[in-house]
Amino acid sequence: MTIPTVGPGSIRIEQDGFDRFLLLHGVRVAKRGRAGTRRTKKWVPIVPWVASVIEDTHNSVIIRYARDRVGTA
Repeated sequence: MTIPTVGPGSIRIEQDGFDRFLLLHGVRVAKRGRAGTRRTKKWVPIVPWVASVIEDTHNSVIIRYARDRVGTA
């Protein structure tokens, strides 16, 4: 099984006020949990087709897609 990867610049972090978002191809897919909450320093998916986002290393993340929750556009 091959794990798909994306090229440089496809994933980035965007700051909006106090909130930080993880963007995949320019689409916000996760929000960083705020301090003082149970999701502090964790990425919280904000789109239905992403099940989880795990920070693998300082420079990489693993995005797990939610196959059974994907809708049609």
